Amino acid sequence: MRVLVFVGLIFYSIVTSTLLHANNYTLSNKNEYYVPIMMDDITIMMALNPAELISPQNGSQINGTLTMKFSKGSGVEKRLLKVYYANHTRQALSTWITSDSYSVALPKDGKYIDVELRSYIADKYFIKKYRFKQAVDISYVISPVQGSVLSSSILVLQWHKGVNATEQYLYVGTGGYGSANIYSGWVNGKTSKTLYGLPRNGEYIYITLLSKINGKWHYSYFKYRATDVKQIAQNFVAAYLTNNTSKMRTITTQREIDKLKTKDSTVKTYLRRIVRYSKLLYFHDYQALVVATMNDGKELNFYFSWDGNRWVLDSVI
Repeated sequence: MRVLVFVGLIFYSIVTSTLLHANNYTLSNKNEYYVPIMMDDITIMMALNPAELISPQNGSQINGTLTMKFSKGSGVEKRLLKVYYANHTRQALSTWITSDSYSVALPKDGKYIDVELRSYIADKYFIKKYRFKQAVDISYVISPVQGSVLSSSILVLQWHKGVNATEQYLYVGTGGYGSANIYSGWVNGKTSKTLYGLPRNGEYIYITLLSKINGKWHYSYFKYRATDVKQIAQNFVAAYLTNNTSKMRTITTQREIDKLKTKDSTVKTYLRRIVRYSKLLYFHDYQALVVATMNDGKELNFYFSWDGNRWVLDSVI
């Protein structure tokens, strides 16, 4: 029996030392002592492991909320979770965890999140460390909705400022992202901008919004389609020739419809002779002229004005 105990002590000392060094943990050499244990106890001690963070993967980028899942470990009496953010300069929480998951909301400022998971085993703490990168909450347009067809020559842009954005710059143009033939300028501290004189020929309007966060520039891109007054005129003609009153009302007022109906046969004669919608002219930001060519080469004019909600037909002939 004495021989067995002696062998057990040697085996436990070697195994314990090997396990600790394999997992990058070290124990103090001061005041070391050995306790006689049985072989069954050795098996138990070999199975002891600290808890670990299962997900997200170490080094991942986190977008707003950090949702963590943990292993229970083995031989772990309790687990202590510590979370630091802003590059380890601020402690977000320190809490004992009893479940295998935990979530914490964090600002999207592009800084690091540090996580420490401490397992209490046999009167000692074993620490596992992890680091994640927070996503950056940059400036982005919230209105109009991405891809919208703009109804007028006036565009009211509204955007989310973003977290810690110290500078902002706006480009608006028709030549692709970064073009500025409509507008370019600083919009520091603002969350909206009203733009006038947008084209009304159905072309695309490109928005590039820059925000400077933590010394780095970030870009967000948005695209809209300008109102097409020639298409509006074409839709009105199709609705008039089929006597689709509800469709006509989406384009002009009942008053204008009634005015045209007083000379219905003449109006329909002209509208049926249209072969193409040849050009679009602007008088100012609130009025447009559509020129249609008839089969005899003569022109037919459609005058439209913007009333704040829609384009209104002023007259056809």
